[in-house]
Amino acid sequence: MKTKTIVALALGVQLSALGANISFNGPPGSLWSDPVNWGGGVLPGTADRAQLIIGGRFVTVNSTVPTVNELRVSSVGTAPVVDLVAGGDLTVNSSIFLGGFATGQDGEIRLNGGALTALSVARFGDTAGSSGTLTVNSGTWAQPSGTLTMGYNGNGTLVQNGGAVNITGGNGLRIGDRAGSTGTATINGGVLTMSAGRMDIGFAGNGTLTINNGSVVVRQLYINGTSGLAGVDAQVDLLGGTLEVSQNVAGALTIGGDDTLNIEGGTLLLAGDRLSKMDGLVGANSITWANGQAMLGSFD
Repeated sequence: MKTKTIVALALGVQLSALGANISFNGPPGSLWSDPVNWGGGVLPGTADRAQLIIGGRFVTVNSTVPTVNELRVSSVGTAPVVDLVAGGDLTVNSSIFLGGFATGQDGEIRLNGGALTALSVARFGDTAGSSGTLTVNSGTWAQPSGTLTMGYNGNGTLVQNGGAVNITGGNGLRIGDRAGSTGTATINGGVLTMSAGRMDIGFAGNGTLTINNGSVVVRQLYINGTSGLAGVDAQVDLLGGTLEVSQNVAGALTIGGDDTLNIEGGTLLLAGDRLSKMDGLVGANSITWANGQAMLGSFD
C-alpha cells in the first residue's frame, strides 16, 4: 500500500500538531479580518496560533473574527500591537503570550472598544527580560478561566483608563508571578471585577497596584500574602476611586513580609466586621494612612 506525504510551505505558515503558526504580515493598522494580511492568505482559526512576531506590526480588530487557539505578540524593536476597536471581538481558546520567545522581546494588546475573551492563561511578560502591556481604554477584557498575569517571568503592565476587566473564573490576577518578575497595574478609570480567584500582588515576584480612580472589586487581596517572602517587593497605593475586598472571611485581605497597603485617598471596603483586623494591620505598619485620613467605624 502506498502512502502519501503532503508538505505545505507558505510564507508565515508552519504546520504543527495543533494546527498552523500563522503570522500577521500586513502593513500597520490593517485589518485582522482580511486574509491577505496573514501568511499564506489564510485567517488563523480554532486550531492555529496567530502571531505578531515582527517589530512594528499593528493589527486592528474591528469585527468578530474567528476564534484562535493561541495568540503570541512578541518581537524585538518596536513592540507589535493588537488593537481592538468598536465592533471588534476576539476569543482565544488556549494561551495568550506577550513578550515571549526570547529576552528583549515586547508586545502589547490595546482595547479601544470591542471585546477580547481569554479562555486560558494570559501572560504579559512571559519570558525573563521580556515585557508585555495590556492597555484598556474602553471595551471589555473577559477572563472566565485560567489566570491573567502581569509579569510571569518578565515584566508585565496593565493600564486601565476605562472599560471593564472581568475575571469570572480561574485563579484570578497575579501581578508579579515568578521570582525575578515585575508586574504593575495602574487603574485610572473603568471597572476591574473579580468574582473568582484572588488578586495576588507579589506572588513570588515584585508587584505594584496603583488605584487613581475607577473601581476595583476583588474576592481576596494578597499583598505578598502567599508566603511573606523576604525578597518580594509588593505594594498597593489607593490614591482615589474604590478598592473593595468582597469575600467575608478573615483572610480575604492578607499582607505579608514588610509590604504595605498605602491609603492616601479613595475608599477601601472590606466585607464583614474587620475593624479589629484593620487596627492590627495599621499598628503593624502593614496599612499606612495619609495625614487626616479617617477610618469609619461601620460594618455590614
